[in-house]
Amino acid sequence: MKKSIFARILTYILPYKKQFIIGSLLAFLFSIANGLTLYSVVPIFDTLTPGLERYQLKINPDEVRILKQHNVKSIKEKLILTRANFKLFVNGIFKKIDKFDLLIYIFSALLCIIILRILLELAAVYYIGYAGYGAIRDIRRSIYKTAIDLPVSFFHKRKTGDLISKIIYGSDLIAGSLSNQLRKFVVNVFIVITHIGFLLYINTILTLMSFIALLIITIPIVFMGRIFKRYTKIEQEKISDISSIVHETIDGIKIIKVFQMEEFQIAKFIKNAKVLFTKKIKKSMIDAGRPHIIEIIASLFVVFLFIYGGTKTIHGVHTKGEFLFFIFTFLFIMNPIKQIANMNNQIKQAEAAGAVLFEIIDTEKEDYSSSPKQLADKTQKHDIIIPEKTISYNNISFKYASAKKLTLKNISFTVKAGTTTALVGASGAGKTTLLDLIPRFYNPAEGSILIDGIDIKSLPLKKLRNSIGIVAQEVFLFNGTIAENIAYGEKDISHEKIIKAAKAANAHDFIMKMPDQYNSATGEKGIMLSGGERQRIAIARAILRNPPILILDEATSSLDTVSERLVQDALNNLLKGRTSFVIAHRLSTITNADLIIVLENSGISEKGTHKELLNKNGLYKKLYNTQFIES
Repeated sequence: MKKSIFARILTYILPYKKQFIIGSLLAFLFSIANGLTLYSVVPIFDTLTPGLERYQLKINPDEVRILKQHNVKSIKEKLILTRANFKLFVNGIFKKIDKFDLLIYIFSALLCIIILRILLELAAVYYIGYAGYGAIRDIRRSIYKTAIDLPVSFFHKRKTGDLISKIIYGSDLIAGSLSNQLRKFVVNVFIVITHIGFLLYINTILTLMSFIALLIITIPIVFMGRIFKRYTKIEQEKISDISSIVHETIDGIKIIKVFQMEEFQIAKFIKNAKVLFTKKIKKSMIDAGRPHIIEIIASLFVVFLFIYGGTKTIHGVHTKGEFLFFIFTFLFIMNPIKQIANMNNQIKQAEAAGAVLFEIIDTEKEDYSSSPKQLADKTQKHDIIIPEKTISYNNISFKYASAKKLTLKNISFTVKAGTTTALVGASGAGKTTLLDLIPRFYNPAEGSILIDGIDIKSLPLKKLRNSIGIVAQEVFLFNGTIAENIAYGEKDISHEKIIKAAKAANAHDFIMKMPDQYNSATGEKGIMLSGGERQRIAIARAILRNPPILILDEATSSLDTVSERLVQDALNNLLKGRTSFVIAHRLSTITNADLIIVLENSGISEKGTHKELLNKNGLYKKLYNTQFIES
């Protein structure tokens, strides 16, 4: 049987079951102490009532019958007899105590019970809260770890803002059900159970009749809970849409202003915000109306209690203290029942959020398992894979999940280890996609990529990626210092090695001119640095990593002439002794490449050296002549 969403959420409590059990036990003891606090009205009012000499524990008919028997044989009868004798003993003590003194003793006991009740509640809050917040932490950690372990293809087909919203908003909704609400739910359930036990002790028939009212109350709770869950799902979707719009607006603010699309973006935002507003209003009305419906049903039953219980009290069936206790206790448990009903809404919200988050968590992760035995011993001894002979593409075909046609079709070529291979072609020809297959950001639909004859699918993914360095056109720097970005991914690296890498990348001079030098902040996405400076930091990061396989994705295409020269010099230092793949925008930068591959219409149009391709008078020569004439 498939586990429900909320049951799966609760499994995160299991590592903290010890704390949860202790907290639940303390909550149970608290509920008993609270019931005794309410029950104190019985001895207090019975002692104060004229006509009664002292408060007496009530001896029920079964106990009277057992007391009159001469031979008691069964275990049950013996237990009843023991209880009856205990009551007679206590009542005998009460008769010997002065009425005023008895009240003093009762109030003293009540004060002790109140203090104990407070201590028990605080301890229950701590232990249940520890379990709840621990579960929340583990859920958030699980979601983040999942996001890190998901393949690149997962993010390719989803909006950034949408994912951020689902992760943050969804985990917040689940947090609401596992933090204070979980503690309230446990405490309130025990309060309802124990206090109904007290009511059964006073009047079994009347208590059983009160269950009818409780059952009637559950009907609107269940009905409104289903609507609440549906509105929560819609609300979550709209918050995701709004987050995506805001994210796109911030990232594309220059384009929006240049094309004067401010009104269009505002209208788009308002449309989604209006739907969210409507669902929020309806949801809040359900949330606000639910306790009042409960209150109306409860009030009708309380009227019945006053009439029925009052009649029984007048005829001497119950004392005034017992009648008041029954009324007070029934009214008291209405609030816990309301909070339990509210927990139902929290559960529905958590289920709606959990369904989205578990969909992400259940997405197939990248396989980081160890490699099979077919790997060479030399490869196994190191944390990286060093190509010694060749890297080969064999009949590679690839299609994105959202695309209708193949991006790559029957691609085959072989490069020698330690050489530089350049990829050329128009935008959309598949150059980046072709190289994204090497670190297995995507897997080909058909064909295989071999390193020294071994299919990269059989290589450990961590070891494969640890062997590859990437310098992209759009450099991503983390919000930290320059030194932290250069040393990213390298543990316990010395500052001297960071400086050496920066020098090789022609970055040391501009870094030393900055106020805090290597401790200077880069800003979000490296906004504090120029394009050329960001590129050189990325090259320094690649040099420090020292990968045997290098991928350069149009690393100089968006730079000015001075920056390009500095970056190109740094790249030349980086290319030495590595098996490199270069996507070239400016063909003048790849004239010394060992092999140039020209992509067109999802396949290879030409391949050869610079001179060989010029002599062919094909597409490469046209592209080269076009750039030469333009320059």
